[in-house]
Amino acid sequence: GKTTTFYMIVGLVKSDEGSIYINDQQASEFLLHGNIAAKLGVPLAFVSGDAGLCEEVLGVSPNTTTHATMVGVGDSTISIQPEESRVIIRKKVAGALKGNLQNCTWKHPESFLLRIRFIKQQVAYRASHYEGAKLIDSKTVQYETSDYDNIMRFILFTV
Repeated sequence: GKTTTFYMIVGLVKSDEGSIYINDQQASEFLLHGNIAAKLGVPLAFVSGDAGLCEEVLGVSPNTTTHATMVGVGDSTISIQPEESRVIIRKKVAGALKGNLQNCTWKHPESFLLRIRFIKQQVAYRASHYEGAKLIDSKTVQYETSDYDNIMRFILFTV
């Protein structure tokens, strides 16, 4: 239940049925926590991780400096040597911090539309009883709010 769905969100488990979307954008661990930073006005100056994460970051925050430490190839990954990666990260972080950090702050949306498609319909039905939630179909629940904290709270209590 909860653990499998969380693993699905962060990409540890692949699923062809379950999904979470916020404002029509598929939610990832990065997007969930990046929105918290945006709400608090915290700039996202630098992110390192796999190439997919770096692409996602640049799609949301194009002024953020990124460093891909590995690339997925099939079921494997190709990584940069750790020492080489540390040297590059230090240089990129130093450069990012010298720039205008206001350019690295996301625009925080005024409202949020959350849609969660659950794998099991009984879990969706249970989640639909959360105050303000609506059952869209047998496995999909929708929740709207203007406060991002409510989105995170909804996910915490229903996923």
